Amino acid sequence: EVSADEFSIFAPILPLSNGRLRVLAFLNYRATSFDTSVPNLLPDDTLHSIRMPIAVIYDYSDEWLFGGMVMPGLSGDMENTGDAFTFSAFAGFGYKASPNLRWFGGVFYSDGFGDDFVAPGIGVMWNPTPDLSVNILPPFANVSWRFHEDYMLSMFARYESPTWNVDADNAGPTRDVNMSSARVGLRLERRMTEHLWAQVSAGYSFGREMEIENLSNNTLQKDDIDSSPFVQIGLSLRY
Repeated sequence: EVSADEFSIFAPILPLSNGRLRVLAFLNYRATSFDTSVPNLLPDDTLHSIRMPIAVIYDYSDEWLFGGMVMPGLSGDMENTGDAFTFSAFAGFGYKASPNLRWFGGVFYSDGFGDDFVAPGIGVMWNPTPDLSVNILPPFANVSWRFHEDYMLSMFARYESPTWNVDADNAGPTRDVNMSSARVGLRLERRMTEHLWAQVSAGYSFGREMEIENLSNNTLQKDDIDSSPFVQIGLSLRY
């Protein structure tokens, strides 16, 4: 059995605007600690992920916008940051079909841990009423209902597959640890101050798999992990 504790921060650090052009930069930090009763190649120490998404958005017209994003990052035990470096990029467009409906499309690219990945994507943001929003932006989907000025209830689903680089230790050689899973759940949010919201989420995690590879992409260990419930608490800033 494998369990994990996580702590994450996602914060804006550079909001700039000049006419129709906007530049946004964020800092995303995530710490993950694993606990298991079965001997394996998982590290005892906390694994870290640091990413800095930098987005450029151009409002071409009232209906169209174009933009792109680059995201350098480090993900691992931080013993050897060269092997832990990752890079992602996205280029795409947005189209305002109506006051309540926006379409998005583009191409995503990532490079890291010996693998290149390219995929097209399409998404939608729909507000059928002022208090109800539907966002489908793969690999995330979210339906939110603001039933009170200070409360919001959401149903969400997402797929994630984080990877960390781990330096050689007593358990094994230098290796890449990947943990993939799908999650569905409910989230309740409450406004604490003008911009600060507290949230609690609960749901179910399934389709979980752990794969550990050496730097030559040879599989050292691969295991299915039992599905399980999860609970999250957090704070978010909204402007």
